[in-house]
Amino acid sequence: MRQRKRTAIGIAVAMLALYLLLFPRGTGEGLQITVRWAAPINAADAATQDAEVVGRGTPLAFRLADRFGYLSREEGELLLLQEAVYDVALDDGRFSNYSKVSQTVVVQDPRGVIVGSIDTEGYPLFFGNRTLVLHPDGSTISEWRSDGALMWRYSMPAVYSAIDAAADVTLVGAIDGRMVAVDRSGRELLRYRSRSGRLPVVAAVALSSDAESAAAMLDIDPQRIVLFRRDGDGYAATAELELAQSLRRPPQLRFVSADRLLIWEQPDSLGVVGIDTQTRYTMPLAGRLAHLADIPALDLLAVVTTDSNELMLLQLPHGSAVIRLPLAEGALFLRADDQTVLLGVDDVVVSYRLESG
Repeated sequence: MRQRKRTAIGIAVAMLALYLLLFPRGTGEGLQITVRWAAPINAADAATQDAEVVGRGTPLAFRLADRFGYLSREEGELLLLQEAVYDVALDDGRFSNYSKVSQTVVVQDPRGVIVGSIDTEGYPLFFGNRTLVLHPDGSTISEWRSDGALMWRYSMPAVYSAIDAAADVTLVGAIDGRMVAVDRSGRELLRYRSRSGRLPVVAAVALSSDAESAAAMLDIDPQRIVLFRRDGDGYAATAELELAQSLRRPPQLRFVSADRLLIWEQPDSLGVVGIDTQTRYTMPLAGRLAHLADIPALDLLAVVTTDSNELMLLQLPHGSAVIRLPLAEGALFLRADDQTVLLGVDDVVVSYRLESG
């Protein structure tokens, strides 16, 4: 069964490269895609390697179901492979493989070497070089320095439902429709409460990379999106978008295309709005959104849906499909880095290079 899946991935790689080389379209100048490398991820290694480094290179983080680790950016060499204990916080420079109940958060580098620890109980989140911890009470969030010192702690009046962090801001929403933004000293920059829906709730929040813009998906029946702009020492609401349908599960909400656009998940589609123009678009999808990666250099989105098991490259902002690629079934991983797309299915991670012209 494993060999069949690897064969399917090999065929998919060839299909994607051949299709776009023969039929470049979607960017106006043509799009070429090159398979840089394909790296096998052997399940047995998770039990035998632990923190052993198997190669050298610039680390790229990946996660396939319960397995996670690092591949070299240059050649796809496997640098580290482990299994998640309960869950894992992971980026290209560090990881924390934590248990369901732990009194200490341990941070390791891509070689598996311990580089720090935080003396607190909770679940870590990495946002760039920032480390946040969600505490077991379900309402307290804290931020910690790399030396393990506490920077701030904030307790919401209700259980948190969504969180994002960028630059010097942390944005947190709760199940009762309340939302706050705090700076790196824990000082409030925004306090907002939604009361308009039949069921007030903060379903999702998002910050632009510089934290100058913020967004929240709020309420159920009706559901809406509120846009905020940083204004002096706080944030001010700048626009409100009512949605035709309400999602009753945590949706994806994200700034993309170098923060020029905001996208959000809808049933079988993505909603899009221009931050400066306020122009709205709808990008149809062939099923429910599962994975999403932004490629701002080419104004593309890489999208995988669960219902159709396919990878799509969509041109922003209208959503015209540059490519549709059927995928084999299995644990899936997708990320984009500059003009490189990493796609993992089951036991193989493939690196693609996208170029226009």
